[in-house]
Order: sequence, then C-alpha cells, then structure tokens
Amino acid sequence: MSRLNYLAGLTAVLAMLVLFYALLPLGSALEFGGDEGIELIKGFMCSKGFALYKDIWNDQPPLFTVLLAAGFKAFGPSLLAARLIAAGFGLLLFGVVYSLVSQRAGMRAAFLAMATPWVPRNPRRIDTAAQLREIL
Repeated sequence: MSRLNYLAGLTAVLAMLVLFYALLPLGSALEFGGDEGIELIKGFMCSKGFALYKDIWNDQPPLFTVLLAAGFKAFGPSLLAARLIAAGFGLLLFGVVYSLVSQRAGMRAAFLAMATPWVPRNPRRIDTAAQLREIL
C-alpha cells in the first residue's frame, strides 16, 4: 500500500469521526457516563492546586486527570473543554487502530474496523442516547 493511499484513508476516517463528534451534544448533554463527574472533579481540583494521590483519592493513572487540569487552566473549567479532551483521545484511538489494521490487513479491513463500533446491537430499536452510552 502506498503512503499516499494510507494517508488518504486515515484522513477520510478522521474526517468522518470529526463530523460524528461535531453532531454529538458535547456541550449540552448532562452526563455521558457514570464516572464523568468524578473525573471532572479530580481535574478541577488538580487545576486549583490540590495534589493528586495526596489530597485527591484516585485509583486511575494520572495522565487523563493531569490533561484535564491543564485544559481547565488553559480554557477555564468547562464541561465542553473536558469532553473535547476525551473526544481527542477517541480520535487518537481510532487513528491508531486504523493505522495498525491497514498495515496488517489492508484498507478495506481498516475501514471495516472503523465501521464496526457504530453498528447498533439491536437494529430494530435505535435509541440515540442509549446507543451513544454504549459506544462511548
């Protein structure tokens, strides 16, 4: 596979995902997951100077919390800033999976790998909010 084809495919996949993320209610939805509020509070407290693992209980690796704290310091403590950081990790994940699958099995398999998470589990009932919770 040529480098140009690989980059074109990666760009197409990332463009589709950016479009998908643009349609999500990142700034207005109340909560996407059960741990979202906990992660927000940890990032907010770190941005205010509290020490992770000393002042704040945390059973997760520190990278996401530190990135949230940096995002809150740079853009202010907002739900949208935190969700955009998480969405960025999602885009990174899809880009890496596309890259690995396309190198090992070709572009068709890579596009199939990118489309698989979006297939609803029960095609007769598509509830957007519930389906987003499953996907995200």
